[in-house]
Amino acid sequence: MWPFEPSSTGLSLIAIGATTAALSALATRLYVALARAARLVAPKDLWHDRPVAQSGGVALWVLIAAAAYALGLHRDWTTATVLAAGGALALLGFADDRRPLQPNAKLIVQLAVSVALVMCVPHAAAARLHLGLAAPIVFVWLVGQSNAINLLDNMDGMCPALLGTAAAGVSVFQAENGLLPIAELNAVISGACFGFLLWNRRPARVFLGDTGSLSLGLVVAFGAMYGSWIGPAASLRRLAIPPLLLVVPLLNTFFVIVTRYDAGVPVSRGLADHLNYRLVAYGFPMRRSIAILCMVSALGGALAFAHWSLPWIVWSALVALFGLALVYFAVFLSQADVGDMYARLKVPRSDPPVSAYRTQRRRAFEILSDATVASAACFLSFQLRFEGDLSSVQQSNLGLSLPVVILSAIVAQWACGSYQVFWKYIGVTEAVGIAKASALSGIALFVATRLPSFQQYPRSMFALFPMTFFLLATGYRVSLRMMHEWRRSQVERTDTDKGHRVLIVGAGDAGELALRDMRNGVGASWSACGFLDDDPHKVGLRIHGVPVLASTAALAKVAKELGVRQVVLAMPSAPADKRRSIVRACEEHGISIRVFEVGGALRAPDVPSTAATTLP
Repeated sequence: MWPFEPSSTGLSLIAIGATTAALSALATRLYVALARAARLVAPKDLWHDRPVAQSGGVALWVLIAAAAYALGLHRDWTTATVLAAGGALALLGFADDRRPLQPNAKLIVQLAVSVALVMCVPHAAAARLHLGLAAPIVFVWLVGQSNAINLLDNMDGMCPALLGTAAAGVSVFQAENGLLPIAELNAVISGACFGFLLWNRRPARVFLGDTGSLSLGLVVAFGAMYGSWIGPAASLRRLAIPPLLLVVPLLNTFFVIVTRYDAGVPVSRGLADHLNYRLVAYGFPMRRSIAILCMVSALGGALAFAHWSLPWIVWSALVALFGLALVYFAVFLSQADVGDMYARLKVPRSDPPVSAYRTQRRRAFEILSDATVASAACFLSFQLRFEGDLSSVQQSNLGLSLPVVILSAIVAQWACGSYQVFWKYIGVTEAVGIAKASALSGIALFVATRLPSFQQYPRSMFALFPMTFFLLATGYRVSLRMMHEWRRSQVERTDTDKGHRVLIVGAGDAGELALRDMRNGVGASWSACGFLDDDPHKVGLRIHGVPVLASTAALAKVAKELGVRQVVLAMPSAPADKRRSIVRACEEHGISIRVFEVGGALRAPDVPSTAATTLP
């Protein structure tokens, strides 16, 4: 007998998930042994040196069915119908694992199962989003998310980790929504996926296969949208809930389509353009890449849950900003070099060509980003001013303000040249331009509110909106640079752990340039572990996170303690004798040394003269 009652919530959901995880680990291990004995294994590939059991979703479905029966979920019509639909797709996936089916045939079966599922579950007669209008969207959602999760089954540990995280978010949200049977079913699925992960992590001993990914994707996708788009208490205000709960599969699908189109690769081919492989291309280990995407999924679930505790205006603004952050995260990943991965897969690929279309697409994207930020800034400014308690007059003012702030912000940004900037290298000059645009938009708002349609407009908005817009507009532009810096710091830490350590001698302008060039690709296989400088006021400080350790006299001692293999001499203004002494110290201790040229080049110190380190 299952130790928890079906009506249990909160900690009991955690207990249900934990118990299921333990049982799933045992059931999966048993399945691996049986699958190998029955020769139910995947074909050999480049990443696994032993046979890998296939169709591991069979073990999960046996466990999920048993857990659902023990919890009494089969007595609830909705969960029983969902389980039946998931079981049907599990059979389809098992057949596809044995012998690949035609994509059109699979799609027809998935659509038929989705239609039957939606038609059979109960719906509230007074739901705001009527079933007749919602049904087409729901069908596309169920079929699309089922395939989107199947698309994520491309790396050891990837699909069960993300599916388990998403199911946990659905469980928490639906428990708060009062749909306890769906919450418990998703808690079971979450635990089953995390238990399966024990044997699916790298190097995998079992694959989930279409048996698990297609079917469980359908069940979790249904749990994410039921009660928001269809079913009891469906409302337009919950339109963003399902995408938040399954944000990573949705983002990955759009990312793959766009990047493959740009690279001239058929949408049905490729592998290296998934989100997780882009992170690997940036130098992150596989497990860390999966963990990062699980964190993104958890953030989406947390924001969906915040729907219950935040004012709708604030929640809507946060959802818009989260969506913008995801898009910029995708832009950051799109810049990773995956040419080597495609070459290994023998899939022809071309770099996206420079074209007027791509330039205009980037500019249109920035304009839409500013429109989103201006709307969010207006919402948040009204929230700050009235603390969420808006009268009917102020609600009218908010609605009238939106087109004004959106249009004025875009025009002001255009006039200040913000759409001609390479935001990866944003600095003070660009921030000043955004500040000017923010001030101009505030002035435009002041002028517009002189019209008679605005009544009792709060004067504090003329200061609150420009400040909020400046912070958000600068923040999302800086985010791209921050992500690149974060990636470099993670890769640099890994390289430092491997022993590729560099000391930079000179903590001045040349040393700072040497560090930046090193992180931007000059000597990319090396990482700076510290600076040396003879100015005692600099010792103990940090430059871009790298500490100034000691004076140049301690070079030999510091190099020995840190296992430094190379020194970069970045002291163009130092006397020649001083630089010669540093070169000799490196030669005596067998340390490689290069002289940094301010133009960005590293050269051998054969003639360490002042003229060799001048600006180009």
